[in-house]
Amino acid sequence: MTFDFRGFGQSTGDIRDLEDPARKVADVNAAVEYAQTIAGIDPGRIGALGVCASCGYQAVNAATDDRVQAIGMVAPWLHNIDLVAPYYGDAEGVAARRQLAADARELFERTGEVTFMPAISETDKSAAMFGPFDYYLDPERGAIPEWDARVAVMSWEPWLTFDPISSVSSIDIPVKIIHSEDGAVPDGTKQFYADLAGPKDIIWTSGSQLDFYDQPAQVAVAVPAIVEHFDTTL
Repeated sequence: MTFDFRGFGQSTGDIRDLEDPARKVADVNAAVEYAQTIAGIDPGRIGALGVCASCGYQAVNAATDDRVQAIGMVAPWLHNIDLVAPYYGDAEGVAARRQLAADARELFERTGEVTFMPAISETDKSAAMFGPFDYYLDPERGAIPEWDARVAVMSWEPWLTFDPISSVSSIDIPVKIIHSEDGAVPDGTKQFYADLAGPKDIIWTSGSQLDFYDQPAQVAVAVPAIVEHFDTTL
């Protein structure tokens, strides 16, 4: 089962395009609850798959949701505030973005107005992702009509302070990870994996972060590995 988080894509909900990890973790939890009601689903054999940032949301949910019996992670973005800082201009950049979020939150609470920034840009440094991220710019890949290509500015605070790595001490179910040293925050994945107490396996392969989304070489590694993981653990 796949779904759009609330406020994104074809899902309803306000605030639109808000990257709030706590809200997304709650959505994962609700999705698990709904999955148990689907005809033909064994409620005792539910696995959770995350790709990129959703790996963190799956991890935090699974830490307290005993309905999830196994986790698969592909190209996980797992960070804490120290690991994420270099991606956003170190301490100074993080502080500036958190101030932008505070100002945007204050405006929203006072007026109901939501301010947005571009999700991706090669020219606008205010974008959430600044640089040549082809996947998000290519209509044949990620630049689909259902994506608004924007992010609520108030997202900076919950995103930058999110710490899914701290959930690892409460995870004892089987975990399978596929990642690359050239992917996102590899040191976060290494820290998370080292601290897992339950059954675990990790495959380090090649490719950039965005390659894992749709490129044949990376998909050919990830899909069979995740299928095998769920087949043997659920």
